[in-house]
Amino acid sequence: MTSAADLPDDIDALKAIIMASKATMAEQDGIIERKEDRIIRLEKLLADFKRALYGAKSEKGHPDQYHLALEDIETAMAVVHAEDEGFCRKYFEV
Repeated sequence: MTSAADLPDDIDALKAIIMASKATMAEQDGIIERKEDRIIRLEKLLADFKRALYGAKSEKGHPDQYHLALEDIETAMAVVHAEDEGFCRKYFEV
């Protein structure tokens, strides 16, 4: 429903629409919260790998040791960000 003219005149029907909208918003809020938590975890993991890869010489291992894991983390972060952008486009017409 895109305009006031499309809305029903019945109060019970309007209440049902409001309740359905609230349920949808609560579901979307849960999805957003889970994705934000996932992004935070991935960013922390990425920071740890970068610190291990580019840290002080005394802390460094062999550079190849972390390279593959670092690429995997960066790929996973890109996927999460792409999912979030798709979610926003779907629900918020960004």
